[in-house]
Amino acid sequence: MITESISMVSVAFMTSMYPLMSQYFQESRGLFIEIFKKSCKYMLFLAIPIAVGGFLLREGIISVIYGTEYVQSVNALGILIWGSGFILLNTVLATVLTAINKQRVSLLITTICLSFNILLNLMLIPKLGFIGASITAVATETLIFLLLTIYLFFQTKVLPSEGAVKILIASAAMGMVLYVTNFSLWISLVVGVFVYLSIVLVLKTLDKSDIDLIRRVFASQRGKAR
Repeated sequence: MITESISMVSVAFMTSMYPLMSQYFQESRGLFIEIFKKSCKYMLFLAIPIAVGGFLLREGIISVIYGTEYVQSVNALGILIWGSGFILLNTVLATVLTAINKQRVSLLITTICLSFNILLNLMLIPKLGFIGASITAVATETLIFLLLTIYLFFQTKVLPSEGAVKILIASAAMGMVLYVTNFSLWISLVVGVFVYLSIVLVLKTLDKSDIDLIRRVFASQRGKAR
């Protein structure tokens, strides 16, 4: 449920970005590269704090969403939440692959990773149960990320790392605050978001070009809605 919700966010965002990517790929390589980098940056902006915060607050999240009887699932969520970051980034990379008309490569990567997923599940689930399934899910998303990143780097010379250092700093600070405090889940969420966004603003992680691009995307969507 949690990873599916995260996936829906990335899919919705990239559905909005795809028309611009396709247009710029045909018209301007410079603009295409820019929107590729920005899309990765926005997903990192979400992915890293979600992974850090989700890991530290996993017990409270399980209790609130599923109830105390599912507390044994805490370890599984602690593993799966790291895969959520790769899910967000993989949505961007897969969309870029489609935008540059490399559907066959996408199919090949999907086939490789599906085979990897099945084999690893067969190895781990009999021994580790749902923990093994969680490890397999994260390992599969990681493999997808690596294959997509390597291929797209050779095609575009872009790595999905723009803004990563500042985002890591903000996420680490948020994580330290959550680790040393003992608030309820909802208060921890508010505090975590406040700390993260405050440091993001101080470090100027998002600049004017980011705001302009987001406005362009929303403007294009409003135009389609009409």
